[in-house]
Amino acid sequence: MSAPTTAKGAAAKGAGANGAAAQATAAKKKSAAVKAGTSAGRTRAQTPTAARRWASATKGKLTDWLDRPMTSLHLLLAVFFLLLAYGLLMVLSSSSVKSFKAGGSSFSVFKDQVIYAGIGLVGFYACMRIKLSWLRGVSTAGLVIALALLVVVLGSTELNGARSWIQFPGFTLQPSEVAKFAMVVWGAHVLASRRSNLGSMKELLIPVLPIAALMGGLIMLEPDMGTTAALMIIVFALFFFAGASWWLFGLLATTGVGLLVVYAFSTEYALKRLVSFANPEANPKGSGLQLLQGLYGMADGGLFGVGLGQSRAKWQYLPHAESDFIFAIVGEELGLIGAALLVGLYFTLAIVGLRIARRNMDPFVKLVAATSTAWLVGQAAINIFYVIGLLPVTGIPLPMISAGGTSLIVTMAIFGLLANFARREPKAMAVLQEKGPGRLSRMLGFGVPNSAGQEAKDLAAKTEKRKNKEWARTSARKAAQEKKSIKAASRNRAQSQRAAEKQRARADKAAARGRAQAAKRRREQPIRTTRPAPQSRMQSPAAPRPRRPTGRNQGEQPTARPRPQGQSRSDVRPGERSGRPAGASRRLPQRPHDRPTARQPTNGSAQPRPNSRNARLPRDEQDY
Repeated sequence: MSAPTTAKGAAAKGAGANGAAAQATAAKKKSAAVKAGTSAGRTRAQTPTAARRWASATKGKLTDWLDRPMTSLHLLLAVFFLLLAYGLLMVLSSSSVKSFKAGGSSFSVFKDQVIYAGIGLVGFYACMRIKLSWLRGVSTAGLVIALALLVVVLGSTELNGARSWIQFPGFTLQPSEVAKFAMVVWGAHVLASRRSNLGSMKELLIPVLPIAALMGGLIMLEPDMGTTAALMIIVFALFFFAGASWWLFGLLATTGVGLLVVYAFSTEYALKRLVSFANPEANPKGSGLQLLQGLYGMADGGLFGVGLGQSRAKWQYLPHAESDFIFAIVGEELGLIGAALLVGLYFTLAIVGLRIARRNMDPFVKLVAATSTAWLVGQAAINIFYVIGLLPVTGIPLPMISAGGTSLIVTMAIFGLLANFARREPKAMAVLQEKGPGRLSRMLGFGVPNSAGQEAKDLAAKTEKRKNKEWARTSARKAAQEKKSIKAASRNRAQSQRAAEKQRARADKAAARGRAQAAKRRREQPIRTTRPAPQSRMQSPAAPRPRRPTGRNQGEQPTARPRPQGQSRSDVRPGERSGRPAGASRRLPQRPHDRPTARQPTNGSAQPRPNSRNARLPRDEQDY
């Protein structure tokens, strides 16, 4: 290789190295520029605009407001009064035509609903002030009363194809609504009392499941499939929030749904509803009429509705427009916006109810709040779904919106319990105890609620006080009874003493009379100079006494001296009866110790000395 060629190769190598270095430098510059652009873009993206600042501030304020202690109560009261006003307005609009046709006034149904709302406000106030200990104490009695009403309603008059109402003068009562409320309170009480043993299937299911089955059977006998579905929601919510396992919950849900399907296919009216749900156009003037008219009304409403009070479906086209299908009137008159507002209120109720259940510490409060929320929201969902055609028509009212007295009163009482529980949240109680209730609460008489433990202590103190009063009354009653018994005993003793004294006096008188008579007899009787012959010890008392032989022949009987004529036996002197001269004494048989001795004469001229036996005899009877 020549020298020029070597120089060219070296120059080419030098040029290639310089080009590679230049490319590396350019790549570094490009990557630095890219990084610089990316960081600049990020800086521009992180720079807050007015909208972002407003959204961030709103989110912060909303978070702060939700974290306040009284937020649950304020939200619940807002939902309650909005639903109440919404319901009264829609009842007035949907029932005006029916009321006018029935009684000539467009406000008859609305007036009744306002009266029921007033009674419901009283129930809301009472449930908001009720004590948990008292509520749990009367839960069993309330359940028994509800079951009794379900039995009584089976004998009532059938109305709208069911025996669901008890007729009273001026109003009607639907016992199934009362039964649902009683089931919520009683079931929560039982499960809260057994919360330490809920791992056992027996403690979890008994007696809640048998009582729920009995209640559901009585409701199905009316028949009322919609209320039975609502009762199933209550029972499932109780078991779910009590901590039942998923497989048990699924088993119960499957069993319940299966029973409803079997019942639906086994009864004629339920089968008609299933057929109309599957194909309502098959019978547009029969079983499918209600569903089709409801869908037509909502279709006419569109986005903004035809206007309040301007519904055409309520003019006798849609049956039960003011109760079961009132949501169709809402969609027709207020449109999609009005229906969405109502659904939003129920969604807010679900969030607030579960928030109250989560923030409380008492298991009973947790179960009642969560189950009540599931009941109201689930019932509203069933009503809305069958109005828009997603479920078969079951005839269940829309809570706080549909016309109906018992349903409205019971629902407002449930809201009162939820408000009571909202005031019992730990943070809310701390604020109320520190600052006291507000002006409106003080005006309505709402004081600072006590905790469950404090209420238990107060209940125990009241129970002890009542026991002390009962003990004092019992002691006073026993003392009065003892005093009466002492008086009665002393009176009996005095009577006994008087009776004994009288008896003794009578005995003394009788003895004195006897002594007087004996003395009189002794005075009247002659004095005996000889004593009768003693009876031999070996001789039987019944044997005849042997006669002492006389101077006559053996066996010859003595003859008595004849009595002068005209003389009675009583006039004869003692000595003359026996044929002896008067004054002669009859000698008695002598005993061996009475025989005369050598010193005693035997001719009877001298009187013998009294012996020891004579010494023991009275002087007038001694034998000398």
